[in-house]
Amino acid sequence: MTSFLLKLSPDITLKSDYVRKSLIRRLDQNIHSTLNAICEKSEFTLIRKYDRLELELSLSHDSEKKERVIKALQCVSGIAFFWEREQFELKEFDDILHDITPKLQHLENKTFRVSVKRTGKHTFTSNDLARYIGGGLLRRIQNCSVKMKNFDYNVQLEVKDNTVSLLTTRYKGIAGMPMGSEERIVSLISGGFDSGVSTFLMMRKGCPTDFLFFNLGGYDHKEGVKQVSKFITEKYSNGYNPNMIIIPFEKVMQELIEKTEERYRTIVLKRCMMRAAELLAQDFRYAAIVTGESIAQVSSQTLVNLSVIEKSLQNTPLLRPLLTFNKDEIIAISKEMGTDIFASQMPEFCGVLSNKPATSAKLEAVLETEKNLSPNLITDALAEKVVEKMNSLTLLTEEEIPLQSIIEPNDIIIDLRQSDQIKKNPSPFASTNHTIIEIPFYDINEKFKTLDQSKHYVFFCSKGVMSKSHAQDLRQEGFTNISIFKKGIQCNG
Repeated sequence: MTSFLLKLSPDITLKSDYVRKSLIRRLDQNIHSTLNAICEKSEFTLIRKYDRLELELSLSHDSEKKERVIKALQCVSGIAFFWEREQFELKEFDDILHDITPKLQHLENKTFRVSVKRTGKHTFTSNDLARYIGGGLLRRIQNCSVKMKNFDYNVQLEVKDNTVSLLTTRYKGIAGMPMGSEERIVSLISGGFDSGVSTFLMMRKGCPTDFLFFNLGGYDHKEGVKQVSKFITEKYSNGYNPNMIIIPFEKVMQELIEKTEERYRTIVLKRCMMRAAELLAQDFRYAAIVTGESIAQVSSQTLVNLSVIEKSLQNTPLLRPLLTFNKDEIIAISKEMGTDIFASQMPEFCGVLSNKPATSAKLEAVLETEKNLSPNLITDALAEKVVEKMNSLTLLTEEEIPLQSIIEPNDIIIDLRQSDQIKKNPSPFASTNHTIIEIPFYDINEKFKTLDQSKHYVFFCSKGVMSKSHAQDLRQEGFTNISIFKKGIQCNG
């Protein structure tokens, strides 16, 4: 039998009796839901107390399952920390010393202090027991010493009625509020460091959180975001099965590039996202929209620009939990979460809209450039949304796409860059005899289907990100006559 003492977050324990009991019931349900995915119901017992929960595990020495339980508990919001403990029957002081000494042999050559917390009626005080145990350990364990401050180890005993508990290993939780204790929200997820952390912080405060992804860049980006969203869900969304909502935004990107002033495009894009998210919030009854924006982290996130972006919303609150965080702080949380691996490999697409974005946009100028957009642009994009429950989310297997550093005579090159990029940096193949077709990345998925499929096409873009992503999209649809150009230009013919 393994026993754990679960200490609750101060967000719970400092509430009134009525609210605290309600939150503990919710936390109890969430822990049951989490443990049911790991253990049989007969393998654990959860006992509710005033300011704690006690968990008894009977796993028949299944160390792997025990480790899974520990890791799962560390991700349940509402638990500040928890102790693994050894329990003994309360007898004479010397019997207690005899029981706990074998568990404390690691005190050899170390300093320690004994702390006793006592509940119930006893003939001794907490200090009486602490002094006796401290003296006994000095006699029984070699080269150890008592030190009341700056000690190496704190020997913690809890006496409750007729039971003594030795707290052995302390595990850190994520604190916060139990999942489901707050209203449901939707979080914009891009797969980078910021959006993953902002989503986690809201989940930690008890908000059931759905994931909203605006697909700008094709296969790689979409599948990467789905993977990190599923990872966050499985680790931190205890008791709630979120929706994964994907809205295709390629046509929005196309209109922004063709119809709006370049320096305002990124801001207008985010305003379009806000409008779409608000319409979604009305349908799904979300209490708020969450983003991972942080002041001045990029040009679109100056205070002036953040204000302009927020003014695209009519009634739905916009929450920005990372507003005052430094980037290194965000990355540190991402590493603790385990999402940094995903984020470091995630392509970034918003930057393709503008080379010199405005850092202090005027709302009037933004509204003026937005007049050029089609009136049904956002609703048309929303009509094509895909909604999947996270527990049944389909993750596609990435295909190997051939890379080419040599362009063969019959190959047709498709330049996926925008026209203004091509003007600034002409195609490196312009001086060759190869056929070059210019199709902007946001058009390629549709226009490729109209090309002669007996030909072989080589995708080209500035960094290879767009080429790979859209080639993956098309190969998923069954087109195999595509390869990607790799730097190191060599042309035959």
